[in-house]
Amino acid sequence: MEDYLKHALLVVDEEEKQQLRHSWRQFLMAHGGAATAWTFLGVVSICVVASLSRGKMPDLDFIVLYIMNLSSLTQSSRGMCHVLVEQLSRSAAMVRSLLRFIGIGPNELILKEYYRVVTDASRLLSCYREKPWLNSVIMLLDLQEDFRSILLDLDLCMWTMSADYASAYNAQGNPEYLPWDLDLMRAAHTDQWILRSELLRRSEGREATQDRLLSDYLLNRMVMYDAKTQDGSLQPFLWNPDPQAKVGPLLGSGSFGSVHKFTWFGLECAKKCFVCRTEAQERVFQKEVGVLACLNHPNVVKFICCHRDSDERAIVMEYMPMNLQDFIKQRDASSNTGFPFTPMAALDMISQIASGMEYLHGKKVVHRDLKPQNILVSPFTSPELLTADGYAKLKLCDFGLAKSIVTSQSEQQSKVCGTRFWMAPEASPRGDGLVPPQYRTKEADVYSFAIVCSQILSGADEPFPGPWNGFIDRISAPRNERPELPLNVYPANLLDLINECWDPDPHKRPSFSVICESLKEIKIELLRM
Repeated sequence: MEDYLKHALLVVDEEEKQQLRHSWRQFLMAHGGAATAWTFLGVVSICVVASLSRGKMPDLDFIVLYIMNLSSLTQSSRGMCHVLVEQLSRSAAMVRSLLRFIGIGPNELILKEYYRVVTDASRLLSCYREKPWLNSVIMLLDLQEDFRSILLDLDLCMWTMSADYASAYNAQGNPEYLPWDLDLMRAAHTDQWILRSELLRRSEGREATQDRLLSDYLLNRMVMYDAKTQDGSLQPFLWNPDPQAKVGPLLGSGSFGSVHKFTWFGLECAKKCFVCRTEAQERVFQKEVGVLACLNHPNVVKFICCHRDSDERAIVMEYMPMNLQDFIKQRDASSNTGFPFTPMAALDMISQIASGMEYLHGKKVVHRDLKPQNILVSPFTSPELLTADGYAKLKLCDFGLAKSIVTSQSEQQSKVCGTRFWMAPEASPRGDGLVPPQYRTKEADVYSFAIVCSQILSGADEPFPGPWNGFIDRISAPRNERPELPLNVYPANLLDLINECWDPDPHKRPSFSVICESLKEIKIELLRM
């Protein structure tokens, strides 16, 4: 780590050097071994990017050294971690070659995107080093798609930097082949085998220890993932197996109930509570949880378990610090430009939402209430990526309860679902309180997505001004009112895509698969500017 620290100290100012020295002493007192080096690496990076947020962009040498230290700290890792570290090291070698033999590097936008991908990779790799290991295994059950997403972003960065990647990609930036794809698949199987073996070892014995209870639960979850079925049934083992689980402070509340912090086998989670007083409510709860437990995607909040107490039912899920509505408000208040996010950060967040929705629709799950309050956010801790731009990790939530599993596109809906400002015109209730029979649920999700995108770009707390009275008439033909999009700030083709997504005719709205491809093309254009 010495070269990395020497280079870091050239970037930071005197005050930050003192902070580094103080942090190093604190970590030496509290930790030891590789864990200290790993954690201190993060502290150094935070100090460095704190100075970068004042206008100093990280140079390529710094990022290459950062990757080299990631590699050294994870050199004993196997499976998917090893595949990711290998590709990071390969990218660092390629970047170094660009500088040494060609004498030029990427533009600042590509460099920042490269830094974002490396930071995202670091976050994922650090999950495997958290202690105690067993308490964090629930988050590591099946991360193949998380690794794949980062590797695809890394390859795209390399492709925009160098013509050497041209043989692996076509003119649109779509990979003709992925040299690491087979390795990742094999590594994922290896990781699962190692995990299963370790859990079987820990589940031995007759005493109901915390380790055994958690291991038994995780083994059952692995069986569920392997089966890849969504039969709508709630398996008995999904009920909370931790007798020592603790309810924490209130995080929020609404018409559904309340959300509390929740400690589950030492893991910080969120517990969303619902009232189930009737058999019908209980059946809906069990059916939807049975489906939620099978969902697994980097941009969908992770389901952990169910919890029950008398007539209360609850879903325990991954904890994230805020929702998108709060994040937009926070960014808008601190912005000097009048817009909460830079074009690249906004595009990244929009792409994450689209990716999560593409996955849900592929699983025949429709959201029907997509809005900023139902998108959870974990901002990047790197000041360079957060303070100046607003990069964050986004995950969809609240898409299971009181929502249907679509079995065919022609399925008719009778129940009004959604929230007024984000509800598609065709999903709005008629005089009898029911939605029209031609209501197409997937297309309605695309409309809601477009409204959310407008808020990300504009920073608006509510997409439509004015009262609720007459709102349905405003958004329906012939008026077809839509939120105002900021011009001359974001790419014109991004604004065109949003206009397509909220087209008055549901049949003309693109699918999320098409949306994801379009967003990728927009990203490539933006990086090449």
